[in-house]
Amino acid sequence: MKTRLLIIIMLITILSLNLQSEKVCDLNEVMKLEQLIIDNDYAYLAEEFKIHIYSIKTKKLISSFGKKGEGPGEFPYKRNIIIGKNTISIDSQNKILFFSKEGKFVKELRKDPNCNKLIPVKENYVGVKLDFSKKNINKVLVYNIYDNNFKKIKAIGNNTYIGKLLKRILKSKKYDDYIPRIQKSFLVYKDNIYISDPNKGIFFEVFNHKGKLIRTISEDFKKENITTKFKNHYINELKNRKNWEQIKARRNIIFRKVFPVFKWFSIYNEHIYLFTYNIEDDKRQCLIVNMDGKIIKTIRVRDVREGLLTVKNGFFYYTLENEEDEIWELHRQKIFE
Repeated sequence: MKTRLLIIIMLITILSLNLQSEKVCDLNEVMKLEQLIIDNDYAYLAEEFKIHIYSIKTKKLISSFGKKGEGPGEFPYKRNIIIGKNTISIDSQNKILFFSKEGKFVKELRKDPNCNKLIPVKENYVGVKLDFSKKNINKVLVYNIYDNNFKKIKAIGNNTYIGKLLKRILKSKKYDDYIPRIQKSFLVYKDNIYISDPNKGIFFEVFNHKGKLIRTISEDFKKENITTKFKNHYINELKNRKNWEQIKARRNIIFRKVFPVFKWFSIYNEHIYLFTYNIEDDKRQCLIVNMDGKIIKTIRVRDVREGLLTVKNGFFYYTLENEEDEIWELHRQKIFE
């Protein structure tokens, strides 16, 4: 009787897990995947110089576009991709390229190559400016508001991490590298800019499209201690790299005592999704908070590299590499059952 009951419980558990996540389709045309974006019923899969558009409904490839080069419609580098209302924009170091939603080239605009991750916010843009000539480490990486010609309007914040790291690198042959590396990041949601600071807890500064600070989201959260498992995994990954001896000679790896509250975040449908460092059985913890920073749910989703998971249409969408069949797959998991 006990054995039969155990089997029933196991079957229910397996079925519930299968209901939570599902494979959407195979991505036969994708080779070296770098970024996943979901827009309505379409999935955009970005490689280094090519973007593939798949229909989630038909589970088929719609089109592919992109070419390496310096000519019109070509890009030498691909910093990030933004799916707008009517266009796809690609930030490519010294220019931004605009394509139709179907992948047809529309136009390109030149910009300062040190201004990166430019994201539209109403009639303006927000982005980061790198300037390694600055002596003040607080000014090495600055968040700026730009007009539609990419002229700076206003600075709204800075990230001291890169400046401090650069100072340590230049100071000696072997520099201190604190792990995990704590960096701010930003996203645009409903024409407002959210700048995170995971070292402060659940913390965001919210600016409007003109760069005015309109509110601060701040909630305490108990940070988790750095685990031996995390340390060993990090070191083992470094040892597997071809340049391990060079890394060992240049970097003095120092592990912090506690993790930042989250590694990266996403915003969708009036909720902020905080993806933490807590990983168990290939599942990463995600804290779902409301727009005031209050945690309303904790969930686990398949652990994949940042950029290969996105939140849209009530699902976590993510990609997995099927090593046996040597093919990428698109999967999804419901957020709220």
